Parts: sequence; C-alpha cells; structure tokens
Amino acid sequence: MKKAAALCLALWLALGLCGCAGPFLRDRTVVLPTPTPASDPEEAADANFRVSRISPFSFQSGVLDGDGWLTPFAMEGGRLYIALGAPRDGVRLQRVEPRSGFYEEAADLGEIDYNDLRLSPDGRYLLYDEVDFGGDGGGKSLRLTLYDVEAGQGRVVLDLPWLSDDYCLDYAFSGDGTKYFIWLVRNENARLWEKLIEFQGGLSGANWLEEMAALPLNEVLWGKSAGGGPETYYTIEEMEKTAEYAGRFYGGDFTAYHKEVHVSPDGGRAVVAYDSPEYGPTAMVLEDGALDEEASTALSLQLQMGGEVLQVTEAAVLATSYDGGSFAPFLLRAGGETVVWEEMREQGDLLDLRLAPDGAHALAVRYGESGGCVVELYPLTAAGELRAEAARTLYQSLQDYGGLLVEPGQERLAVLTRAGQVAYAGNEAYAGEGASGFLDSDAAFTLTVLEME
Repeated sequence: MKKAAALCLALWLALGLCGCAGPFLRDRTVVLPTPTPASDPEEAADANFRVSRISPFSFQSGVLDGDGWLTPFAMEGGRLYIALGAPRDGVRLQRVEPRSGFYEEAADLGEIDYNDLRLSPDGRYLLYDEVDFGGDGGGKSLRLTLYDVEAGQGRVVLDLPWLSDDYCLDYAFSGDGTKYFIWLVRNENARLWEKLIEFQGGLSGANWLEEMAALPLNEVLWGKSAGGGPETYYTIEEMEKTAEYAGRFYGGDFTAYHKEVHVSPDGGRAVVAYDSPEYGPTAMVLEDGALDEEASTALSLQLQMGGEVLQVTEAAVLATSYDGGSFAPFLLRAGGETVVWEEMREQGDLLDLRLAPDGAHALAVRYGESGGCVVELYPLTAAGELRAEAARTLYQSLQDYGGLLVEPGQERLAVLTRAGQVAYAGNEAYAGEGASGFLDSDAAFTLTVLEME
C-alpha cells in the first residue's frame, strides 16, 4: 500500500513539473490551435485577425460612468489599465498583465469627488471633472483635470463658472491619447444630478444669457495631453449665444447647445453633430478644425433621415441612417461617397459596430442567442463594402457587453463585459448624506484580451 501511494505521489509530482495542471491549479488563459495558412488572397489579408490566445481578467470597481453602468479601461503593449475606487474615495489606476493576472499600482489619485472619469486608450492620461460648490452662498464652477500617469501628477486644464445645472462638461481623448477635446452638453449625468439635490443652485438670474455668453456654449476646445491649455478647435456659428436661439427649441435652453463630438484615432479629424432649429440633425466634418463642406453636407443629409454617427477614422465616417425605410449602417468615404451596408439593414440585435484600425475590417457586437454578447469580424472590400459571407465569430460571452478596444497594430483586442452590481462600496461620505447607493456600488467586470497571430 505504501509503495502504491509513493508511486501515485511521484506521478502527481511529475505531471506538475511537466506543466500539467494540478487539482487546484488552472491556467487562466486559453490557447487556440494554429489555423491552416490561407491560400486565397482575401483570406490571407484576414490572417492578422486569427485569435491565438484568450486571457480573461475579472475585477470589481466603483469607478463607474455617470449612469453607474460602465468603467473606463485602456490597453497598451498587451497590458491593461483599470481604475478602482469611487467618488470621495481613494481612486487608483492598476496596470494588469492579463496572461498571468498579476497587477501593480500605476497611479494613486487620492480622494477626488469626480463626476466622470475617462482614460486615454493607451492608459497614459486621465481626464476627470469636479464641481466646486464654493461654500455658503458661493458660486459653482466646473473644473476639468488632466492627470499624467507616468509623471504622477495632474493639472487643471479648464475651470469655468457653472451658471446652469442644465449643462455639464463632456470630453474625450484621441485614439492615440496625444490630444483631448472638451465641449458642453445637456446634463444627463446621474451622479451630478444626485449632488445637486443637496447643493441647490442653478440659473444665476435675469442676467443668465449675458453671463453664459462667456462660456464655450457653441465651441469645441482641444489641447495636447503632454502640455498646454485648451484652445478653440471649432465654433458652431449657427449656435448663437442669444435668447432667441436658446428659445427656438421646445426644450428651451435645456437642449439648445447640446452636441456630440467624435474624434479620429490621430485626433486630426472630427465630426460635431447637433440639432439645428432650421435643418434638424446636422453634422460638421472637420479636418484639423477646418470644415469639409462636401462631406458635411453628405453626412447631414443621411442623418436627417434618422440615425447617428458611430465612429470617425482618418479615411471614413461610420454612421447609421433610415434611408430606404429601415435603419442601415453606412460608410462616408473620401469625396462624399456613401457605401450602405445592406447586409446589416434592420438588424436590431447589434450592440456595437466599428471599423478596425486597418480600415479593411468591421467589428460587430451582437446579443447572443442565450444572452450576453458575440463579437464578429467582417472583412471589407477595397470599395468599403461588407463581405457578410466571410464573417466569423471572434469571441462570445454570457455577460453583458461593456466596450471594445483594439490596439493600433491589431495585435490585441480587449472586450469588457459586466457581470452586474455586486456590493455597496461602503463609502461612508456618501452613505452619511443619504445617497441612493445606485452610484456608490462596486460592479463586477471581466476584461478579456484576444491575442492575434
């Protein structure tokens, strides 16, 4: 009996040393078999989207967006960046090696009472905004801070008097993280409205428009992440800073200056979309702040039939339109050429759609048949048409979809999924003020990195 037990122990140790998993050890990654090399030229062009390894990383975070649903993340060189903490709590940025699950602290921002927080796609910078209520009887101000992760310090890039609760700041990085863009939007930030229940304020009185005229109501600002303050990128002349313009909307000043901004990966191209009281949905296509009238007219005509802008790249705009009696995605290419993706017309299960960095593929995220999400790859022809017959599945999950990020060289793709709200964060500052807890809970997420050959 002792001899048999010794043999079993020796065999178990040998299996462990040769790399086989023991009863309580499990490799967190999945290595897929190497596919047969493609012989067809079009298939060969897709070879860089062959998944060779899948590495999931699960975590909990209280750093949630203004709706309390999503969390910011970034990826650079195969390493993930995630933010942990909660408003009025210590906020930290973690750097994660997804293959091993090891992580380290990349930055400690301390206690900040942010309304929203954004990471640059490469994890080098953060942007977050706060409200300074100014004490008893003092005025409110909106303050935007840019934090340099490597330097470990932040600088205030914008500080504005906040004269109306109806508006708040919105902002984004370019895809390479080198530039940031700022603009005012209709206030739909649930966390911000929750604070306003306690701190009463709002319109400053009869001189509201005169005072608001000093704010960038109709402007988009931009700056360089490495240094320098923001300056005007583009001014929407139609958005006049007058009571007449603000009152032409049935929503009054609440919607008059709302806009959406989409930026290309290099920050050189942008689309500013807004509702014109005269023409309805309108889009300005900009090249380094200069208006491309032909592309703007073509895009606006499509949006006026219903639809929205999804993505801007250096060579195209991806959007949807109600052209033909049903919704369909389309590409607006150089010279104003429009390519409709008929294969995706009236597909109500789409959660996300975007172009890959090479512009030769599209990534679509759909609801799964049993819930969750499915990530699919669609090759494009040289003319920008969708090759639906060549579509294939890259990844699927039973968790809710939260976001997608592709490295510029397409070596890796990261998919964020959400498992749900899991626990009250224990933030005593908020708990003592009677907050609802909706925005003060941690949520469980999984970040899955797909490595390509």
